[in-house]
Amino acid sequence: MNKTVARIVELLFDGLEESEEIRLLREEVMNNCQERYEDLTAQGLSEDDAIAAVVHSLEGMESMLSSYPRKPAEETARNGSGAPVREEKAGEDPAAAVAAMDKDGIRALKISCINADVTVTEGPEISLEYDEENLDVIVAERSGDTLVLRQQEKAGKHAAEFTGSFTGILDGLKSFFVNITKTPSIRLSVPAGLLSRAQVQTVSGDVIWKADTEELKIGGNSGDQEVKTGREIRLRNLEMTSMSGDLEVSACADEVKLKTLSGDAEAEVDGSRLTVNTTSGDASFRGKAGNVRIQSVSGDVECDLKDGNGDAEIFAKSVSGDVTVDLPGETEEISLSTHTVSGDVERGDFRENGNAGMRIRAETISGDITVR
Repeated sequence: MNKTVARIVELLFDGLEESEEIRLLREEVMNNCQERYEDLTAQGLSEDDAIAAVVHSLEGMESMLSSYPRKPAEETARNGSGAPVREEKAGEDPAAAVAAMDKDGIRALKISCINADVTVTEGPEISLEYDEENLDVIVAERSGDTLVLRQQEKAGKHAAEFTGSFTGILDGLKSFFVNITKTPSIRLSVPAGLLSRAQVQTVSGDVIWKADTEELKIGGNSGDQEVKTGREIRLRNLEMTSMSGDLEVSACADEVKLKTLSGDAEAEVDGSRLTVNTTSGDASFRGKAGNVRIQSVSGDVECDLKDGNGDAEIFAKSVSGDVTVDLPGETEEISLSTHTVSGDVERGDFRENGNAGMRIRAETISGDITVR
């Protein structure tokens, strides 16, 4: 059972005097809405789109329910519709907490979020910005040498406020839906050279990283992740993982690991070792590296080594996608191994030498292979 759909139905019937007829009607509407939601998501709609369709299907319900007796006014919150009034949570201003914090010795950052988008950039000092309405769900604290930012609950959870008559409850439901699905944001700036390690974990939010650190790990479920640090910053280790989000990197890093199940992975990297894995998305690399392993199950794989790369070991593989490897213009001889079952192999005018410093292995089952 989807909790958001259940809450929408509960709000629709809230304030009505309880009776057997109302109970049965509520159960019927609840079952219909949940079945509709499940059917829509099974057809490929996102959770947000499916919920929006459920809300749209409830049009006309308010006029039908308006004929039923309502609870006495003293039994319900007095906000015009009978729906519960939002209860504000008291919490410390996280931006003020960061400003007042003893920052001497801070060398690490840990961010844990549920549905918030996270952006980290460079600035003259550590400072935090956030959506004002999310004041009660963000906690900022220090633990040893680590600055910790934590989202305690899904933002927008208490954002349902209705005004007007009972016949306007559907408009309230639509506002409620917009609020609970609105993506909150956290924006943090840190001085260059401050961090030695950083970790960002979010369930459904996007992550954008444009700051200096030696080690960076980003994990998520359905949000996209983007790391763009520029050539003036060099990371030692960068690791990004996601279930269905896209991964995009533009950075200088000694070692980069990207892994996503159904998202695309795109890396523009100047480094020494790169590993990219995706199941149903495309995987691509452009830049310089000494060791590259790039794989996809059903997506295309592209590897583009820039001029001046030098010797390298490249492993590019897809099961049902095409594999393309572009080599530096100065490449004259290579050690090449290719394998495809039902695809074609196209190669450039290279001399083959088993002892060559440029070593390439390209494999696919039903796709084409191009090495040029």
